[in-house]
Amino acid sequence: MILSGFGVLVYAAGWALLPEERDGRIHVQEAIRGRFDVAVVGIGLLVVAAWGTGLGQLSPSLPWGQGVPGTVLSLAGTGLVLGLVWLVLRTSPRSPDAAEPSQAPSSPSPASPGDTLHASSPVPTSAAAPIAPPAASAHFAVPEPAAPEPAALRRAPQVTGLVVAAVTGVCMISAAVLLALHRSGAFSGPLLSTITGSIGVITGIALIGAGVRGFRSPGIGALAIVALVAAGPSLMWDALSEGAHSADVLAFSESTWAPTTLTTASEGIVVAASETTIDLSRLPRTGSGTVEIPIRAAAADLTILVPQGVPVTADIALAGGEASWNLGSDARTESWLAGSTEFTSAEAEAGQLPAFHLDIRGGASSITVDTASTKEPA
Repeated sequence: MILSGFGVLVYAAGWALLPEERDGRIHVQEAIRGRFDVAVVGIGLLVVAAWGTGLGQLSPSLPWGQGVPGTVLSLAGTGLVLGLVWLVLRTSPRSPDAAEPSQAPSSPSPASPGDTLHASSPVPTSAAAPIAPPAASAHFAVPEPAAPEPAALRRAPQVTGLVVAAVTGVCMISAAVLLALHRSGAFSGPLLSTITGSIGVITGIALIGAGVRGFRSPGIGALAIVALVAAGPSLMWDALSEGAHSADVLAFSESTWAPTTLTTASEGIVVAASETTIDLSRLPRTGSGTVEIPIRAAAADLTILVPQGVPVTADIALAGGEASWNLGSDARTESWLAGSTEFTSAEAEAGQLPAFHLDIRGGASSITVDTASTKEPA
C-alpha cells in the first residue's frame, strides 16, 4: 500500500492534521482561518503525488481502479488540491507586519514639575570642557513598551476533552449502527470501508468546526488519522470479500478446503496469509448449469484442484501476484502488478457447458489451477 501511494497520503494527512511541535499550529485550521503557510503547498504536492503513484490501484475491483475512471478521478483530485492551494494563497494576508500601519516616532513627554531644573543651579560655561550629560535618574527612565506577540505565533486554545469524547462517542455510535444494520440484513454494502468512511466524515466536520471557531483539536485530528490509516486495509478487505460475504475464512494457516456440496462451494472462501489447497474434486456435477465459486486471496499461496475432464472457466484479477493455469491447451503462467485475465479448460473450449466458474480476486498472492489427478492435495 505504501508503494501504491497510500503511505504518501497518510503522511500528508498527518502533516495537515497533527499540531506542529514548535507552536502547536494545525495547518488545516490555519488555512481555514486564512493564514497561509508554505507547508500547505507541500501537503498539496504530496496528495497529488499519492494520486499519481496509483492510489486508486489498491485492488482492481475498486470502483476507481484502472482505466478511464481512475484517470478521471486522479485528474479531479489533482485539480481539487491545486484549487484549494490557490484559494488559500488568494485569501491569506501578505504578512502580519505589512498589515499593521507604521507607527510614527513618539514625541517626548513633557517633564513633570518635580523634574524641572532650577535656574539657580550652576551650569559650567567653559568652552574647553564639553558639557557632560546628566546622570541617569529614575525620573528620566521611561520603560519601552513590550512588542506585541505576532498573531501567527500565538497558540490557539485547544478544544476540551469533553468535545473529543463527544466526537469519539458519535463515531462509535455510527459504527455500531452500521454493524447492527449489516447484521440484520438491512445494509449489504461494504461494511468496513463504510465504517471508516463515516468516522472520517464525522472527524472532518468536527475539525472544520473547531478551526472556524478558532480552536486547536489534536485529539480529533489523531482520530481522523487512525480512520485514514484503517481505510486502506478496510477497502482491500471489502474488495476481496465482495461476492463472498458468507464465505469461509482461512487465515495464518496451512490447510485444505474441500467442499462437498454445491451450496458450500458457491458461498466461496477467503484466504489471508495462508498456504491453502482448494480441492473441488469432491463436488457433485448436476449438468444443468454452471456453479460460480468465489475465491478471495490476500498474501496467500493457493493451489486449486479441479476434477479431471470437467469443463472449467476462471476469471483471475490480482493486484500483484502470479497465476498459473495448467488445464488444457491454454496452459500458461502470468504475473503482473495489477491486472486480470481469463482461463478456459480444453473441455470448455470444445463447447461443453462449464460445470464450475472460478471467480478469483486477490493481492500479493500466487494462484495455481491444476487437475486433481495431476496434483493430489497434501
